[in-house]
Amino acid sequence: MKQIGIIGLGLMGGSMGLAIKKYLPGVKVAGYDLNQNHLNYALKQGMVDQELSPTNIKEMEIIFIAVPVRSIITVLNEIYPEIDLKKTIVTDMGSTKAYLYQQIKEKFPGLRYVGGHPMTGREVSGPQGALADLFQNKNYILFKEAGKISSRLTDLLKKIGAEVIYLEPEEHDKLVAFTSHLPQLIATCLVNEIITVEAEFPLLSRLIGQGFLDLTRIAASDPKMWVDIFLTNKDNLITAIDKFTTRLKHFKDILLDEDTEKIAVLMLSGRNKRQQMEKVSSDGIKG
Repeated sequence: MKQIGIIGLGLMGGSMGLAIKKYLPGVKVAGYDLNQNHLNYALKQGMVDQELSPTNIKEMEIIFIAVPVRSIITVLNEIYPEIDLKKTIVTDMGSTKAYLYQQIKEKFPGLRYVGGHPMTGREVSGPQGALADLFQNKNYILFKEAGKISSRLTDLLKKIGAEVIYLEPEEHDKLVAFTSHLPQLIATCLVNEIITVEAEFPLLSRLIGQGFLDLTRIAASDPKMWVDIFLTNKDNLITAIDKFTTRLKHFKDILLDEDTEKIAVLMLSGRNKRQQMEKVSSDGIKG
């Protein structure tokens, strides 16, 4: 593997560039971003070796598209006529998969496309937040059919420290609605509720402790990226919201009843599961 392209040099694309340069030092990386400042920064910091252009895009063996979900189709419309359909694998780094899979299969016949989703990130955006080890010991989801296309992408991801998991697009979207999209929505709604309460009680912000900050850290994430995620996984997210609302209603009911035993059972169940999740992570099972 000699040439890799990255389109979108924000947090994820920039981190991919740094990871490839660190763990696959013989591979050349070409990058592009609509934001000229991002491109200049990536070139200066060594995230990429050169600008990705119509003249060199045919040389790329793999192209990562690291832009908001609904912008991925726009990018593909622009590069599809230029890429080598027999050689180049195109993969995205978006957080929803079924929407893209349907669109791409219809609009871009012959494209060697593998949907991808790195289960990692930070609440900061832009190449300034990029990390070479962002993918270390993190799950990286690929379409199940990826193995039928090529092992090159899987090999690359393993070399930068990721644990590859294969899922169908619909299965992926249903699961991450609970593990990723609902937590983001809850954190965002909770912070917005604080804005409302604070208008009446200005001292509220002085009562915010580390627990609140830990719980709502992801509320600082990039809004444009999350608008696309929410809209392209709307049905699964609504299902997750309904289930969580039922859970809150149940807690409200046992609280109204002052049912000490049921409250304690609920808290104990949550604590035990959280400790189990922590142990799995510390034992090296990626997640």
